[in-house]
Amino acid sequence: MANDEKLETIKKFFEEKNYDSAEAFLVKLLKDKENDKQLLNALSLAYFHQKKFKKSIKTSEVLVKMHPEFYEGWSNYAHFLCNQETISIELLESSKECYLKCIEIDNIRTEGLLGLLKILILSNKGSSKTLPNLAYGSEYE
Repeated sequence: MANDEKLETIKKFFEEKNYDSAEAFLVKLLKDKENDKQLLNALSLAYFHQKKFKKSIKTSEVLVKMHPEFYEGWSNYAHFLCNQETISIELLESSKECYLKCIEIDNIRTEGLLGLLKILILSNKGSSKTLPNLAYGSEYE
């Protein structure tokens, strides 16, 4: 299968919200290209959409260690950290650090800036050790 066909297959899986198939396909592709940042990033997204939060975070950690200047990797990593079922102050702090790295890499793009703003607002909502889910559509979004 040619690269364009592979990318179209991945895109189709995501468009159809068929994340388990995307995961299986990406894992297979990564056997030949284990350092491919786009494939690793897509795999982390497939995990996240399946609520496999630990796997999405672990994959993102590997990705940003291998590709420390990859903006999308840092942005998604930050997003994964602060959009789980329960969020701790520690996770918010880690997410903030990831968004700061995004801004360091590219201070023009908005994902890092908006993400950091969200974290700063949420960090000031109270002194609770845990916060509710911050996923899209929640009262905090």
